[in-house]
Amino acid sequence: MGVRNATEAGVVSSLSNKRMEIEMGLRSRLKNRIKSLAGSDQAPQSAPVQPPTQPAVAVAAPKPVPPPVVPPEPKPVAAAPTPATTEATGVPAPKPISEEKVARHFEKTRRGVLKFVIDQGGSASLSAMHDFSERRYFVAHKKFSDVMEGFVDNELVDYNAADGIAHITESGRAYLES
Repeated sequence: MGVRNATEAGVVSSLSNKRMEIEMGLRSRLKNRIKSLAGSDQAPQSAPVQPPTQPAVAVAAPKPVPPPVVPPEPKPVAAAPTPATTEATGVPAPKPISEEKVARHFEKTRRGVLKFVIDQGGSASLSAMHDFSERRYFVAHKKFSDVMEGFVDNELVDYNAADGIAHITESGRAYLES
């Protein structure tokens, strides 16, 4: 859109000139302030410019920096509470699991997974065996890897890594019957 008449042209020109004065005034004031801070020997060259008609924005004072936090000294470590409940929560403390119980559960898992392979027709995929052991015995990931390594090392299953299928061997069948 172009300017329609001379009055509009004058208003546009007046506004752009006013804007230029404000910008140039700001520029020269900043320049002079920097020179005075830098210790320049020269006095400001330009005449003082009227401040802009817009109100200046107030800048908040910087927040004080809090003193560094010193961590408290660690308390001496006390022995674990011996009663059947923990003192802090009042919840019964879990009983420690014996190694014997863990070994029995591991053996039960081994037998259960081998029975699962037989129930699947003597062959099962690794993922199916993993899902079964996780759902039924809560054995997954690292412990399931230990179960499978034991199967392969004891030649209870033949595992084909290319297909991801485990086939039970005669040794595996005899192990279940024992």
